[in-house]
Amino acid sequence: MSPEAQTLLALTSLPLTTLTQAHLPDDFASGCIAVVNARLVLLTVIHVRQRNANWSVALRYDDKVGRMIHYQLGQMSFLAAMRLEGDGVAAAEEVEFAYKVLPEPIAPMHDRIRRHRVHATTPKLFLAQAPAQPSPAAEYGFYGITYPDLGDGNILRCRPKLQDGLCFTGEDQGLLCFRTPAPYRDFEEFQGCSGAPILDQDGNLVSLVVEGDPGRTMIKGVNLRRYWAAVLVECGCFEVAP
Repeated sequence: MSPEAQTLLALTSLPLTTLTQAHLPDDFASGCIAVVNARLVLLTVIHVRQRNANWSVALRYDDKVGRMIHYQLGQMSFLAAMRLEGDGVAAAEEVEFAYKVLPEPIAPMHDRIRRHRVHATTPKLFLAQAPAQPSPAAEYGFYGITYPDLGDGNILRCRPKLQDGLCFTGEDQGLLCFRTPAPYRDFEEFQGCSGAPILDQDGNLVSLVVEGDPGRTMIKGVNLRRYWAAVLVECGCFEVAP
């Protein structure tokens, strides 16, 4: 990917954290914000085991007080896929996709911190287009934070992970599959990237990171187009008949 496309990956990805009762980060994921019908919608992947946690967006680092400023998300919306069995009984499968229509604007920043001071800061970018159809001819990538650690003074330290060079290969059990340019060593390389937006080289959103695969050659993501109608309904884009 070009340097401009790589920068876009970093500026559209948001760090998400759970907060303990002491308001310290505990668990980590990624996400992005889409603009839908003039409303801001946070999109992410929250695995089933994490759904009862107190999730927040890490907005920026305040070096005057030495801590991160968080926006607590509260209750998020989750989906389940239904199918009819032969006897007519509906079976539900959890979809690892979560979203939140934000009640107010937020202004997350992409901070670079050096020696407990903000060295440079850039506003995060929001995505304005509906999810695109992935193509084998395009190149894809994502950005997230990995190896999170609370350092001295409870300052969150992490390693940025930019993964580009992904190639769309198809769909497997409802997830979009993207082949990596080379096998990765272990899943820990991507811990914290769940929910990161997968964009093409032109900045179009196609998916959110869900998981790797046992062969360590694929990244799998949510098929956002399949579930986008739920987001449109919640944002008032069209009405559902009673």
